[in-house]
Amino acid sequence: MDISFEKFIEEISKKELLLLGEVHGTKEIPKLTFDIIKKLNNNVNFIFLEIPKDQQIFLDKYTNSKDEKDLLSIPFFNTSNKDGRDSKDILFLIKKVIHLSSKIKIKFIDPNVIENRDYLMYKKIKELLKSQENKLSIFLTGNVHASKKNLIINDKQILTCGNYLHKWLKDKLISVNFSANKGSFFNIRLTPVNGKNRKNGIFISNEENYDFEYILDKFTPCDFL
Repeated sequence: MDISFEKFIEEISKKELLLLGEVHGTKEIPKLTFDIIKKLNNNVNFIFLEIPKDQQIFLDKYTNSKDEKDLLSIPFFNTSNKDGRDSKDILFLIKKVIHLSSKIKIKFIDPNVIENRDYLMYKKIKELLKSQENKLSIFLTGNVHASKKNLIINDKQILTCGNYLHKWLKDKLISVNFSANKGSFFNIRLTPVNGKNRKNGIFISNEENYDFEYILDKFTPCDFL
């Protein structure tokens, strides 16, 4: 069943944590994320991003200075990695959020390790949420990490951050999966979307992994510095 954007925002606003499961490397998802944040502005506490936490010091410098040179010099966005998390679109999402409200705190939480990565992201989110409760926070992350159920990928079980968070927060958490019918995204390389020609819109999910499916007509590859 599809719902309106307004009803979607109403449902989100009742929760403590919103997981936005993205496809890294699009222009559309950072824009939609900001649209959601704007609608929830007065209720948003933290924005968690899947960016190495050792980059927080550079973000804090920009947060204090508001000098765009500090924003553009964050090292993570100036590497050759180009996996979509380091896109110009994500960088300017950060800029727009910081200029929207001084009360919203952006936190980079990726431990930047392979082993127990999802568990460590969960622990960091839990630590921060416990420090300031009773407001909604948002985690923009890859859709695998946002899954409320553990996954099997290439015969390997993935213990997802979303599963750890769901066990802890239960019905205080809501998870959304972004997808599209056509287009492409840039994660290490330009990759076409394998769409299913579904109806665009926001749908209550029929699966346990996510509460909602947010289906767009098209993904457009992100830009980089």
